[in-house]
Amino acid sequence: MRARIMFVAAIAAIMALAAGTSPVEAQLSGFIRIDTNTGTTTQVSTAAYTDVGKANDRNSPQEFIGCLPGGGLEFIQGDLNVTNPTWTFEAIPGTAGTQYSRAAANRGGAYEIHAARAGTGLDYVSGGPFSWTVTDLGLGVHYNDVSPGGEGYFTYLAPDTGGMQYIKAAGAPGAYMAGSTYDDLAIEAMDADYAAYASGASGLDYVGWAANQVGEPPWGNITTTVYNDITGTELGSLLSTNPPDNNNGPQVVFGAITGGGIDRWNWDSGTSSWIQMTLTKAGNTEYSILWYDWGSPFNGPYDPQVLYAAGAGGGLWKFDANDANPAVKLSDSTFTVLVGDVAKGGIIYGVVLGTYPLTVHVDLQGYSPVLDTPVAVEIEARQGGSPVQTAVEILPPGGDVVITNLADGDYDIAVTASGYLRKVVPVTIPVGGGQPTLNVSLVNGDLDGDNELTSTDLSIMIKSKDQVGD
Repeated sequence: MRARIMFVAAIAAIMALAAGTSPVEAQLSGFIRIDTNTGTTTQVSTAAYTDVGKANDRNSPQEFIGCLPGGGLEFIQGDLNVTNPTWTFEAIPGTAGTQYSRAAANRGGAYEIHAARAGTGLDYVSGGPFSWTVTDLGLGVHYNDVSPGGEGYFTYLAPDTGGMQYIKAAGAPGAYMAGSTYDDLAIEAMDADYAAYASGASGLDYVGWAANQVGEPPWGNITTTVYNDITGTELGSLLSTNPPDNNNGPQVVFGAITGGGIDRWNWDSGTSSWIQMTLTKAGNTEYSILWYDWGSPFNGPYDPQVLYAAGAGGGLWKFDANDANPAVKLSDSTFTVLVGDVAKGGIIYGVVLGTYPLTVHVDLQGYSPVLDTPVAVEIEARQGGSPVQTAVEILPPGGDVVITNLADGDYDIAVTASGYLRKVVPVTIPVGGGQPTLNVSLVNGDLDGDNELTSTDLSIMIKSKDQVGD
């Protein structure tokens, strides 16, 4: 079992806080914490988790479950009530080597976590720090999403076989809304009553039920609009509606429209219909992830009007959920995960894609950096045949040239030096970086620059020797 502690206070990057501008710019990568109240960005971990779920949202320490990019689950705990905030990380035994795509915990005081495997299958994780138990539920299904349920209730599942399922602890899953296939799920809590939302290629559906409901609850379609992501609301009765709903508190769900823009839907019990409002401040930008601020009003500060949105092409914005105040851009970085701080408002966590260096060790056949004329080497990183990053420098004595700012992914690395045959080598930059040094050896003799050894090169060499009297 691994446990490590990272002191993060010194890593905080404090930016100027000004209305309508970018108060926080996330320059860091990995799992980060943005506090919009103080204008600070803090790196929690360098790990680029494939998903992060709240592990226990009722304890004062912030607790998460992270799906590690190399496989396994990690328990993340932060004590933010001290002068020097610390984070601890615990690898959950029994999960190493297993790739997980989604993780969610049942809300409330217990550690009840469901983690979907990247391929097929679902694991149930229970117990708590340093006493975890992992149970393979033996389900040969791929789950597109898992979402936490209400306190003491269920976790919700979106199997790629269609429909929405619910599951309690290690029990067998039950089914709601069979038929449609969903990509994303969201939950809304309203005291003892709950609603779940599901979006997919057929649009946005909902299911609503009361506490201790017997039998299948009512469900139906809200819209056929396709969304990249959806988010529900916590304590929805604090969110303004137009028109207002004073009966049970509003049922509200937000959707990032595929193609651009954000919709807000709220249920009006007076007309028994869903009312649409498009957030004009969001414009036509396409967003990939949404998160409604679930901060508790009992721990403050709390603003029940905040919606966070990550752009599909990069960027993170803070919107007024009632579309009244101007949008605030928090970052230009690209986010792949957003997760809120349930204990305190104005704070958002996210996974930011990093860029990494690649060291290329270049060996030039017959070349001596001490005796020969210095040679310039060009390193070009290509994707789809097009260059994305280039480094040019005189080959140093050690032979190492570094090309920087490469995101994770597959590249063709082209190494060129005057008088040598160019070589192209494929390489994969893993999530989180850490690619070993790439060794490339170039063959001497390409004197005409056509990347071939021909009689022309030989003629050039002979003429050159004649000119120096050799």
